[in-house]
Amino acid sequence: MRRSNAVRRPSALVAGLVGLLMAGGVPGLTACGSGGPGQDAGAPPRPTGRGELAATVRTIPGTPSPAVRAALPDLALYGERDVIVPGRPAGSLLKATVRRVTDMKADTLYADMYATAHRSAPEPDVVDGSTLAVTVARSGAPGSRLHTYRLPLPDDELDAFRDRNDSSGWPADAFAGPNRPYRPARLAVFARPWPDASAATRPWPLGDPTTGTETPEGTCTILTGTRLTRAERLATEAGPGVVWTYAGRRLQLTLRPLLPHERGCGDLGAGPPL
Repeated sequence: MRRSNAVRRPSALVAGLVGLLMAGGVPGLTACGSGGPGQDAGAPPRPTGRGELAATVRTIPGTPSPAVRAALPDLALYGERDVIVPGRPAGSLLKATVRRVTDMKADTLYADMYATAHRSAPEPDVVDGSTLAVTVARSGAPGSRLHTYRLPLPDDELDAFRDRNDSSGWPADAFAGPNRPYRPARLAVFARPWPDASAATRPWPLGDPTTGTETPEGTCTILTGTRLTRAERLATEAGPGVVWTYAGRRLQLTLRPLLPHERGCGDLGAGPPL
């Protein structure tokens, strides 16, 4: 049950989210010298290393066990200005799309995410309401540079937020290149038992997916190299709704590409809250 304060419309959150992921800066914030237009004077410099995470935004549904690790973030921004967003799934396989943005857009995105995280007071006593997980990185702080803030997000604001971080609605001059498919170097396979014996099945030939890291979303294992390529092909050919079998066990599998900053099952999810 959601506590009554979960449905309040926190004025600070609204103010912070209004500018989130838009082309302009956050109202009331001043620009700093090297950050470019839209850069928050209170924000650290945007990380610029190749494959270095700058910020992610993730909406966590208000359910008892949301699929956080087995789902991609709503948006991830990297140092080389690549923005990665979820694409259209291919059967059991989740896919992502990447597009490079301009320096100005990257600075604005980072500043807005930083401002949203730091100007909105978290409410830890919200029991099961939807939350916004914003992770921001600080350049030059190895080991402690990633910080995740979980902020309450009333349901009536979810649609507006999704609209604001929908990169398909950004103007053409925000981008520095065309869309391209994201090609992961690692693929996480989440396996859960499937009780329905009536569903059509296919055999899973790439090793036991039930031995790995236990998570609320299922057992997580990592595939690389030729096994990754075969898994992508198998999931695409099988299509949606397939149930997989291994050693006589029926399994629901979710194949989730790891993003550039992720190396294993322990790197997935929204991170520890502050």
